[in-house]
Amino acid sequence: MPSIRNVAAPYWAEFIGTLVLTVVGLGITAQNITNSTTSKTEALNSSFAWGLAVTLGIWTSEHVS
Repeated sequence: MPSIRNVAAPYWAEFIGTLVLTVVGLGITAQNITNSTTSKTEALNSSFAWGLAVTLGIWTSEHVS
């Protein structure tokens, strides 16, 4: 019979990975919204930050998947 740890690990990894993705991605979006100066590189910065957020979310849960 599998232990509860082995059964729950993929779900917790998915949850933590999604949490990291959401916190980092929405954090940079909030930074861009509250920034008083608008620049032409805002879309580029946001794209790189969301790419980083996805990467961190994957790295967080890759050991289970």
